[in-house]
Amino acid sequence: MKLKIVILFTLLITLLNAKAQCWRALSNGANHTVGIKTDGTLWAWGYRTLDPLGNGMNDNSYAPNLIDASTDWKSISAGNSHTLALKNNGTLWGWGNNVYGAIGNGTTNEQNTLIQIGNDSDWKVVSAGHSRSLAIKEDGSLWGWGDNFFGFLGAGSEPRQLIPIRIGTENNWLTVVCNDINAAIKTDGTLWTWGSYNNSGELGYGTFATGYVPTQVGIATDWKAVSLGQSHTIALKNNGTIWSWGANNEGQLGFVTSLVQTAPVRVGIDSDWNAIGAGRWGSYFIKENGTLWGCGNPFLGNGTSTGSSILIPINDDHDWKSISSQLNQRIALKTNGEGWGWGSNYYGQLGIGINDTSSGGYVSPIQTLCPNLGFDVPDQLQFMLYPNPILDKFTIDFYAENNDIAEVLIFSMTGQKIFNYSMNTTMGANTFYGNLSIYPVGLYLITITSNTKQYQHIIAKQ
Repeated sequence: MKLKIVILFTLLITLLNAKAQCWRALSNGANHTVGIKTDGTLWAWGYRTLDPLGNGMNDNSYAPNLIDASTDWKSISAGNSHTLALKNNGTLWGWGNNVYGAIGNGTTNEQNTLIQIGNDSDWKVVSAGHSRSLAIKEDGSLWGWGDNFFGFLGAGSEPRQLIPIRIGTENNWLTVVCNDINAAIKTDGTLWTWGSYNNSGELGYGTFATGYVPTQVGIATDWKAVSLGQSHTIALKNNGTIWSWGANNEGQLGFVTSLVQTAPVRVGIDSDWNAIGAGRWGSYFIKENGTLWGCGNPFLGNGTSTGSSILIPINDDHDWKSISSQLNQRIALKTNGEGWGWGSNYYGQLGIGINDTSSGGYVSPIQTLCPNLGFDVPDQLQFMLYPNPILDKFTIDFYAENNDIAEVLIFSMTGQKIFNYSMNTTMGANTFYGNLSIYPVGLYLITITSNTKQYQHIIAKQ
């Protein structure tokens, strides 16, 4: 038994290293999250009512769920309840809520599986917003589709623009983002916004003027990145400074004031910022040293449910790479490929294997599952254990080839058997729910035997 434990422990270290390289990109919508693994496959989890997950099923998913096994996915963008994705060959794909035509496939029918948008293969950048979408082609042209009821798309006169339509005639667009408003940066470093009545000054014009078409923000030519909240905007310059404007009702601008800001205002004096991510009423910033900072609404991720009107560090980690923040949850990516989330997990949008309807959400980052974490399994016993690591509870989903009795055993890493349970199984899918709340932090060996087949797995309790 000791030899087996040593071997399994060695395998665990290998698996954890593999898990650390799990995610290449993550993006979250109102209540769902999408991700691209380092192998190029496409995954989604969370809320499914309008099927933003794209797998044709009707249930919420509490763990990452495979959407497409192709290994050529390049980038993703989760909108409020629809999702867009780009492949390496430049083709554009979408799924989810399509009532305003946000998918861009020429209809308003809900799209519950992946569908290619048109036949073009020269798409470069894409962003899914609340009910509309924006994209840039390889030639630098800007395109949009979806909700255009108030003319906020920036082109066309139809209230629902069902296929991509070109916005303007210029070919120097570099990047674009879409939420409740729209923003884009040109190759010359200028910043442009449009797409709202600008009631909180979120367009940054210095006035409350409505923005129907792309309009330049100030005269600066050194903008690097921009991110959109519900009624505020944050941006990053090439010199490493960060700026914000719009509503500040929750402290989301990063400085103390009760007044809306109609033009960009510098946040703090530091000039070593590297990445940004705005949410509904909160803002996040990552420094060049990999530390993560936030301000605004509760559940910032710093271990409390209290917000902050000034920038505060989320934790002591120095390996944060990017962050996506939306309605009531955030999802962040580390430099080693780990995904971490916090805030609401009501629909399983954090991807930790369970949902949580009893509290407002997680106040500290919790690790998103990496699918396929585990040993290879025989065809006769397909097995998935999640979450891993765990806090207390875990779930085992497994497949039995016929009716039988499965035996579940749990051992400490010293070889002591601490749990023994027999359960009746039926041919097909079976589920076992476990709880290690009475046991200390550490590693545990779980074995399950069904139909004379045995599977072994190590689980880490943290």
